[in-house]
Amino acid sequence: MPSLIKQAETYLAERKKWADAGKPMRSQERIEELYQICKECEHFRSYYCGICGCYINKGTKFNKLLYATTICPLKDIGETPKWIQEKEFDPVYIEQQKVARGCGCGS
Repeated sequence: MPSLIKQAETYLAERKKWADAGKPMRSQERIEELYQICKECEHFRSYYCGICGCYINKGTKFNKLLYATTICPLKDIGETPKWIQEKEFDPVYIEQQKVARGCGCGS
């Protein structure tokens, strides 16, 4: 597991990326689906990812799965994670979701 400093850095970077994209959220249904996939991963550790250290749960607090801009860290090390659906990370898709939600943030 990464150090607490590395975990904090990762969390803050993910939160900034999410905020910069207009705070797109995943549905509770999608979070639960991804959580089940994560639970089957060899890197899953009770309530967090053993690679990046981010918390993974079905709730809305400190949950990497909540932010639609986050991706599985396996992609960063050259593996293709089971749960990636490219449309979730496509800037055009994210923009469409902001429009559909009536986001007036202008970014």
